[in-house]
Amino acid sequence: LIDITVRQKICGDVLVYVYVIEFQKRGLPHIHLLIILKQNYKIANAEIVDKFISAEIPDSNENKSLHNIVIKHMIHGSCGDCLINNKCSKHFPKPFQSEIIMDEDDYPQYRRRNNGLLYERPGRYVVDNRYVVPFNPTLLLLFNSHINVEIVSSI
Repeated sequence: LIDITVRQKICGDVLVYVYVIEFQKRGLPHIHLLIILKQNYKIANAEIVDKFISAEIPDSNENKSLHNIVIKHMIHGSCGDCLINNKCSKHFPKPFQSEIIMDEDDYPQYRRRNNGLLYERPGRYVVDNRYVVPFNPTLLLLFNSHINVEIVSSI
């Protein structure tokens, strides 16, 4: 992951990066990786965000593999551990959003169009774009696993 994001410059020239490896409740490792891009490569507007990050279920007719990976790995499932006072602490389902809204002091509100499509997951759990965890299509296709990718405007 570090080789692809940093050395192969999947999002642009990296100025600095930092990461930490943590272990989940069942003992599986996962990484938190922060990359800071050089000034000319900053992802600073909605058009650029759209090239690198999606929060929508891809059309299965356009890219069946990516569609299947998103449905399998990038859907925020029915809450259990993240429920606080019967509300999801991760704020899912997110509101539908026709376009990306960028705020200098907050995370972007990613585009999540209401296209009327519903998808059934195992356990009869029905989802739409409001349940998609933001991802980078290239990384998802390479790793075929859960990889949450977010834009951070300020640190």
